[in-house]
Amino acid sequence: MKQPKRIAILQLARFGDLIQTSPLILRHRQNHPESEITLIVDERVQPVAEMLSGVDEVITLNLTSTPWQQKTPLTIKLSASQQWLSTVDQFEPYDLLYILNQDPFSGAIAECIPARERVGPRLRQILPAPHRFLTVGVQDRQYNPVHLSEIWAAYASGSSRIPCPAIRNNVLGTGFALPRGSKYVSSMKIKRIAINLGAKAAGRRPPWEKLAELADRLISNSSVEIVLLGMSVDQADASKLIQLLSEAYRENVIDLTGKTRLIDLPGVLAACDVLISGDTGTLQLAAATGTKCIGLFMAGANPVETGPYMDGAVAIVRRNTLEFSEQQIDDLHDLPIDKIVELATRLAQGDEIKERMLDANHAFAVLVARSDHLGISYTPLAEEDGIQLGKGKRWLPYLRFLLHKAERRAGDETSTDRRIRVLSKNQFDVLKRLLDHPDSVSTGEERWLGTIVQAFQRETAGLVNTVNREAKVAQQD
Repeated sequence: MKQPKRIAILQLARFGDLIQTSPLILRHRQNHPESEITLIVDERVQPVAEMLSGVDEVITLNLTSTPWQQKTPLTIKLSASQQWLSTVDQFEPYDLLYILNQDPFSGAIAECIPARERVGPRLRQILPAPHRFLTVGVQDRQYNPVHLSEIWAAYASGSSRIPCPAIRNNVLGTGFALPRGSKYVSSMKIKRIAINLGAKAAGRRPPWEKLAELADRLISNSSVEIVLLGMSVDQADASKLIQLLSEAYRENVIDLTGKTRLIDLPGVLAACDVLISGDTGTLQLAAATGTKCIGLFMAGANPVETGPYMDGAVAIVRRNTLEFSEQQIDDLHDLPIDKIVELATRLAQGDEIKERMLDANHAFAVLVARSDHLGISYTPLAEEDGIQLGKGKRWLPYLRFLLHKAERRAGDETSTDRRIRVLSKNQFDVLKRLLDHPDSVSTGEERWLGTIVQAFQRETAGLVNTVNREAKVAQQD
């Protein structure tokens, strides 16, 4: 199709997932600078959608009224949406509509939005590469090495590096940017570290007692000002945290729990040097403001998939996090407080973290987000740690080939094509065997890889044939 003038993206997921859609938006903005980009979102995250750089218009859908429970029949949900659907039906058709949610309701809503071309999960059609990969590549989460932001960004063509999430500059200057008021001027020697108490899932909420211990150590070890963030329900825990500190330390704490709106958060976060938080939307938003991040990942949270998509972000992850659900509460009795204090202090001072921080037998591991030619991936500070996350990283060039191949014109070789050649002969032999003999899997890695090979048979076969052909030409020369 010709260059789209009007692009819409349907993303009805939560706050953090919406921010991870930002690289797709920014890539489209790079490719089609004259296009108008519209986000269609749950109205609860409207403030966040309006913050994202590159978005021209936000359209909201009310998902909070009674018909939206998960078990409600689809026909009732659509009937309840009738007024909204009659409104969007009057729009000029979009040139291109992306559907990023895979549930039947989102699919039905998408079919009712006027559009000349729809891309995403649709009935009786083959899934596009990004959603195909989500269906099979993330089934075994200990092997998947591809971040969600990169998967979404694959919907936008281009061989340039995937942009990190970004928000508009004009949303940073809120009244909370200097929490003690405009007359208070923070010394350049004093660092401001935010600690987020809140999280929607119980298992992603660090116990206030551990956060109190962390705040105490941060204040005692250096000239640090602590900013407490969270929702109204976190105010009681924030009060208990402050009371647990010595009286002299309480002056170093600014309690903003329950006092900030979503629109206030960017200014607060931008005024902080570091944020320490569980796996939450606030953590994703901090990365989009450029604030340095330390994420605490437990209860099923996996930074390789959903950590802040920014170079240098740090993840403190429980090694067996995937053995738990997001509602399983973790008392974090073995959380390495001393190492987190060291990390936060060094990040606040602008230091780069390179050396190993924890032994391989510790219950937690330290992962750092690093940039490469195309995107960002989380890796241990010491490869010998052997953490059970992102174990399929050696297949990353192949996976990226699959994700980005569908978005390229025939004969348009990109850096992704060139990088695929770094795969060893052994890896190509494995791909060919799994392609020809799907039942020949012998390891957990091959079982995971085999499902991807079969879901991308045509692309994998084309890759193998091209390599074989090039090898024969090289021999003749």
